[in-house]
Amino acid sequence: MSINELKKKLVLKAHDILAEEDLILLGAGTTVEAFVGYSKNKKNFTASSNKISTEIKKFGHNEVELDTIERGKYVCIDGADQIIRENLIIKGGGGAIYKERKTWAHARKIVVLITEDKISDVLPFVPGQNDDADKSQQNINQHKAATDRKLKKPRKSRLKEKVKDKKEDLNK
Repeated sequence: MSINELKKKLVLKAHDILAEEDLILLGAGTTVEAFVGYSKNKKNFTASSNKISTEIKKFGHNEVELDTIERGKYVCIDGADQIIRENLIIKGGGGAIYKERKTWAHARKIVVLITEDKISDVLPFVPGQNDDADKSQQNINQHKAATDRKLKKPRKSRLKEKVKDKKEDLNK
């Protein structure tokens, strides 16, 4: 199954789950575009990017301005650039991050829709710039090596030295 087919299946499932919502806050990106495009009934949406706003109008939905809605009442749908080990969401590969953050701040609940191509075990991954997983792993290894050099002594020894230094400073 292609990524676009998976995305379609994902957004249709999200529509089923959110069918009773009277207003849905939207992040930005291709997953959110697909969510708007596959909306069967006329919906009320709040957009966090000009592109999503255009999509809302294109498909005949109603757009509600973010500044006019009550905080903590609505669900936000968004995508992600990358998910690391199923618990770290990487956002910000696009240009709408500020408005997305404002939108998330208004949400009662945030639902992040991802397809399997967004799941990774390594950092950093910048779509279109650093697609080479080996290079990402090299960056991680370099970071670990630099950290290991800084931490040559066990943590307990470093703490004892800090306490000793503090005591010496106090005795001066």
